[in-house]
Amino acid sequence: MKKNLKAIKVCALLAFLIFNNELIFSQASDVGKFMTGGADDAGKILGAYIKPYANAFGYNMTAGWYNTAKVHSFLGFDITLTANITFVPTEDKSFDVKALGLSSNASVGTPSIAPTIAGDNNYGPAITYTTNGHKIISYNTPKGTNLGFIPLPMLQAGLGLIKGTVIIGRFMPSISIGSGGESKIGLWGIGLEHSIKQWIPAVDDIPFLNLSIIGGYSRLHMVSNINLDPTGSLYTDNFIFPTDTVKNMNFSDQKMDLLVTSFTANAIVSIDIPLITVYAGLGISSTSSDLKLLGNYAIPQHYNVPQSRVDIFVSDVKKDPVSIAFKGGTKPRLNIGAKIKMGVVHLHFDYTYANYSIATVGLGVSFR
Repeated sequence: MKKNLKAIKVCALLAFLIFNNELIFSQASDVGKFMTGGADDAGKILGAYIKPYANAFGYNMTAGWYNTAKVHSFLGFDITLTANITFVPTEDKSFDVKALGLSSNASVGTPSIAPTIAGDNNYGPAITYTTNGHKIISYNTPKGTNLGFIPLPMLQAGLGLIKGTVIIGRFMPSISIGSGGESKIGLWGIGLEHSIKQWIPAVDDIPFLNLSIIGGYSRLHMVSNINLDPTGSLYTDNFIFPTDTVKNMNFSDQKMDLLVTSFTANAIVSIDIPLITVYAGLGISSTSSDLKLLGNYAIPQHYNVPQSRVDIFVSDVKKDPVSIAFKGGTKPRLNIGAKIKMGVVHLHFDYTYANYSIATVGLGVSFR
């Protein structure tokens, strides 16, 4: 068990670093530039940029729930270390900045297509903000990572109940990142599997054929400290505050908070013989994500001043300025896989065909 937890932490750390190190939340200068267009524009740009990875985390959690349709007998159980890798579809590796509906004082360079976080490692088009015909700031949307996939490990256990029913739990222990624990990620999930073979007499007489249904809910939470201190050089050297009260506000409680939930329901069929199991599942999956910036943030406003001082900013302060919801919708999924059995130890691998396809590999023990 300790080895499994250590393996999970190593894999989770890799997955988290892929996501977190490339997030523009960790790049204070870029976030500061986004905020110069106001919280509404910042939310639209950040949302379009990050959406593929938020969706990938959600769909990732819909996989790995099963490796057979054969349910445990009463108090039979299994413990499995599973790793899923979700692939971002091509159409979600870029977005059209002009289609975001930015504020009227923003202009977008051409071409207006920008990479998402999963896209090409090139900067996107320039976004320029003007006031009274004067350019206030211009910046390019950030590069993509060239990583069109997200890995996610978890530990899963199933316990046999009565009437051919199995309760399933999964989790990834909370992982702290950074010397001061600046970031954390963890997940948990719960599911039920029920044999329908027992209710179909013609099928119940076939020893190697099994049928069941399964449903599972998972929840991932990620929190990362960020630092957008307006008293530094985040915006401009001429950055000023409207009052000393605003200048002395607490800007140290800023966090990026990502909550991802997913649900899947499937009908499963498997052929179980002594050394190998072949299985397939057909069902649906849905995901949703909520991404928030929490804390106080200095939001620059363009001040109406003479041309010679057009570079001066005046700040407003907003609490929890950005809240973005991603709805993945309900999508069909088809899954096929195989399990190799070596006594109580089993190794399984499968592939899920969906709008975000998923490869799964797992190693576990099972006592039926």
